[in-house]
Amino acid sequence: MAESWFGTIKIELIYRRVWRSRHDAELGIFRWIEGWYNPRRIQQALGWRSPNEYEAGFYSGADLSVPATAKPAPVLDGVKQTALDTASGPAHGRSGGNDQENGHPEEPQVIDESQ
Repeated sequence: MAESWFGTIKIELIYRRVWRSRHDAELGIFRWIEGWYNPRRIQQALGWRSPNEYEAGFYSGADLSVPATAKPAPVLDGVKQTALDTASGPAHGRSGGNDQENGHPEEPQVIDESQ
């Protein structure tokens, strides 16, 4: 997880400019973390809200028990609601394959090498 965070800060801040001094870089990093990354990015623990949105909702008396994304995204709505077509392939159990566990015994594959 830390590698992802460092990658984000490098791409979004560090590599986008030339820093005149180490002190300027440290101030820029501090401003990025405290000014954008911490208060504005959405977080799962806050119901997919940013800390700023959550705090504003808390003080306005909004119902914060309902996630901000309670309604499916319109782009993925049709995909999430559509069942798989059984004609497109075998139905697999949780193990992901044909085995004794899901009631489909695996049959050995016969390869004809005489040709």
